[in-house]
Amino acid sequence: MWRSLLLMLLVACADPFAPPGAESFAPPARFAQFWERMEACSSHRGDWHRITWFTVAAPFSTPAGPNKLGVWVAPHTIYLLRATALDSASWVVPHEMLHDLLQTGEHPPVFAACGV
Repeated sequence: MWRSLLLMLLVACADPFAPPGAESFAPPARFAQFWERMEACSSHRGDWHRITWFTVAAPFSTPAGPNKLGVWVAPHTIYLLRATALDSASWVVPHEMLHDLLQTGEHPPVFAACGV
C-alpha cells in the first residue's frame, strides 16, 4: 500500500513535459534586459529569477507540435534550444518570458504588440 502511494506521489510531482536531454542552466545576465523589455511592453510585473531554465541540444517536440525552439511550462519553467539560449538577438527567450509573465500558454495580442 505504501509503495503504491509513494509511486502515485512521484508521478504527480513529475514534470509533465521534459524534452530528452534537457539540462539545467543559469541564465546569462542579459536575460534581465529581455525581462525588463517584456515587463514594460506588457504592463505586467514578475520576478524572472523564479524561472527554472533548461536547454536542449536539438529542436524538440511538444504536445503543440514538432521542431520547437522554446517552450514555457507552468508555472515557471522554460526549455530552450541551446543555440537559441546563446543567441542574443533571438526572439524566443523574450517570447517564453512573456508566457511566464502572463501565466498562459496562449498568444494574446500583446505578443504581436511586443514583437515576439
